[in-house]
Amino acid sequence: MNLIVFDASEWGNPLPADDERAVHIREVLRLATGDSLRVGLLGTGAGTAIYRGVADGQLRLDFPPLLELAPDAGPLPLTVFLGQPRPPVMQRLLKDLGA
Repeated sequence: MNLIVFDASEWGNPLPADDERAVHIREVLRLATGDSLRVGLLGTGAGTAIYRGVADGQLRLDFPPLLELAPDAGPLPLTVFLGQPRPPVMQRLLKDLGA
């Protein structure tokens, strides 16, 4: 299921209809009024919102209360084992691993 992410200043407010997330909700997810979708708050967690449609050039969602958000699990542990790559390969590896 898709997760639409918001920051604290956007939480609970309607999205402008031309916002990338609003376009994604309308054109890709194709939600009908009353459908649910997963929403997340940066640095906090995720929950379920209800799609209420577009009115006055704004996409409206019923956001879950902040207390109901499931906490983020945080970064997953990662271990990388490398042989002895040549310097150009090592530079590319470090760039890709950092991303």
